[in-house]
Amino acid sequence: MATDYSKLSPAYRGYALGLMTVMFTLANIDRSILSILIEPIRIEYGLSDTQVGMLTGLAFAVPYAIFVIPLGAMADRANRVRLIVLLMLGWSTLTAATGLAQSFLILVLARMALGAAESGCAPTLTSLTSDIFPAKRRGSAMSWLYFSSPLGVTLGLAIGGLVAAHFSWRTAFFVVGLPGLALALLAAFTLREPVRETTDGPNEGTKEPSSIAKALGVVMRDRRLLFLMLGGAFCIGGQAATSIFMGPFLIRLHNMDVGQAGTLLALTYGIGGMIGMPLGGYITDYITSRFPGRELTFFGFVNIVVFVIAAAAFLVPSWPVAIALLAIYSAGCVLYYGVTFASFAQWSPPHLRAGASAVLLLAMNLFGYGVAPQFAGVMSDVAGAMGVAQPLRIAMVGSSTLFAIGGIFLLFAGRAAMRRGTD
Repeated sequence: MATDYSKLSPAYRGYALGLMTVMFTLANIDRSILSILIEPIRIEYGLSDTQVGMLTGLAFAVPYAIFVIPLGAMADRANRVRLIVLLMLGWSTLTAATGLAQSFLILVLARMALGAAESGCAPTLTSLTSDIFPAKRRGSAMSWLYFSSPLGVTLGLAIGGLVAAHFSWRTAFFVVGLPGLALALLAAFTLREPVRETTDGPNEGTKEPSSIAKALGVVMRDRRLLFLMLGGAFCIGGQAATSIFMGPFLIRLHNMDVGQAGTLLALTYGIGGMIGMPLGGYITDYITSRFPGRELTFFGFVNIVVFVIAAAAFLVPSWPVAIALLAIYSAGCVLYYGVTFASFAQWSPPHLRAGASAVLLLAMNLFGYGVAPQFAGVMSDVAGAMGVAQPLRIAMVGSSTLFAIGGIFLLFAGRAAMRRGTD
């Protein structure tokens, strides 16, 4: 039986959001820890940056893309709590098993399986959060949920770097993978399935069950959703491509070891993101309540500024200056999360919300976590083959331009929203 969360205490709603945020945090740790472990893995297997880009990007993103919409559509029809529990048991087991990999091929296969298992996480948790909180609180609620992204990156960088420095990169996968099994069981016994919202109010079901075709159709027909999807894809592309190679950037160009790089990035890139994520949500709610329709325009310009800061961070020769700029960049590069997911959820039909969110996540993950890191790796190898002294620096600056492109699409989405009017 579904539960009407409006009749439950604020404390339980807070507990539910907190539990889902922790679950999402572990998923982000499992996904992102590879970025700080990639240098010892690269050295052990003699990998090129193109292979690194494929391992960290396409190997995860393609299976994710294949399964995210079917699992999103399933979340629109099935018990979402049971679904997320099963998925978490799967991806946590796969993360721990990655530490047993004895070849590059096995690493790729493990990464592919992880992408498939994690593909249902975000649309399911996004749908749950949308039905737990009313529309006026969704911006901040979504930002807290997606706060798990910088928090997971922070913990992944810190734990991965320290464990790899003192033990091995294999041990790090065991350390971050196993706790997810216990958390999945906690969710199974304590998290309640909420009543689904409809355009007429909450009830137990919907007249039109979700499907892949309907989820794709609603996004393609609505210019607001289409531009928002493109904006999110390019923004996260810049974020993913730079974050994947940020550890190698500090190790190769600023002569740090894996422990130093992990600690510094956790304290700057990670914590900056932890500040920016909820801040973006509160800014979204503030602008929405006072200047409805202007929030996307604001964040579009923000992401263009983020590009300038990121490029400067990767060009300066001094590592303290680079780290300071990265701290500013990291707070700004995640501000768009709250407005992107809150607007997408608001504009999507309630009975197709998880499926439509899956389309957004498909674009953001296939391009952001797949194509963009591969693009960065190829750019680095090509620049190196051309005799460039510091090819990774060129790749990082080139990847940063994706923020500016994403910002422009957010401006287009804001313009489309103003023309149509907010719902």
